[in-house]
Amino acid sequence: MFKLKRLIEGVLLVRKVFFFIKNVFPYICIFLFTLFLSGFTFTLLSPTLGLFPTSTGYSFIIPQMDYQTVVEFIMIFFLISLSSIGVILMLHGSKIFVDKTFSNVIILSGALLFALVIVLLQYLLSIKLGLI
Repeated sequence: MFKLKRLIEGVLLVRKVFFFIKNVFPYICIFLFTLFLSGFTFTLLSPTLGLFPTSTGYSFIIPQMDYQTVVEFIMIFFLISLSSIGVILMLHGSKIFVDKTFSNVIILSGALLFALVIVLLQYLLSIKLGLI
């Protein structure tokens, strides 16, 4: 009887681990991917600047330079996170089969969020490269 109880506890533990891997681990991976994609290590290793003084005030982007400010890292991290949320909305919207109009609204809002964030990231990149 003791061996059967231990076996059942082991099976329950394995189920909890699989539940964690299936439901929580992808979001942890997305967070880490977004963190490193936005330049976390570059911000840690480079000289840190909060804001860059310009002739018209302060800017969080240093144009035509390799440096990345802390505020620029936070801004890029936030925008890439919003882009990831748009992709997640599109994926979850495609899994809704009961109400097609709600599914279409979720997919469309995710696609619009993704497209808007990509346009904003391209705009910030063009400022960084000195094209604007």
